[in-house]
Amino acid sequence: IDISLLLREKERLIQSLLSIGGMEIWPSDTHYMLVQLRMGKAAALKEYLATEQGILIRDASNFEGLNEHFFRIATQTPEENDKLVESIKKWTYMY
Repeated sequence: IDISLLLREKERLIQSLLSIGGMEIWPSDTHYMLVQLRMGKAAALKEYLATEQGILIRDASNFEGLNEHFFRIATQTPEENDKLVESIKKWTYMY
């Protein structure tokens, strides 16, 4: 695995997610990122992504100090990341 390539892709993913709006992303030195939804619950997003898109995310609402608006994702391939971003965009339009 090319770590520098993975971290560059992480930055591209972050910018793509931020362009959707309605969420904050916590800084990380790894390819994982913690995301907070401003509207909607992580459990609902997780269910939509899993059942409608075949994408798995980690509902982080049970992490100490977090609430039902948090989820965690890991940087994947550019194609997988693009699918994730488009799927989250579709979900946000449903609200």
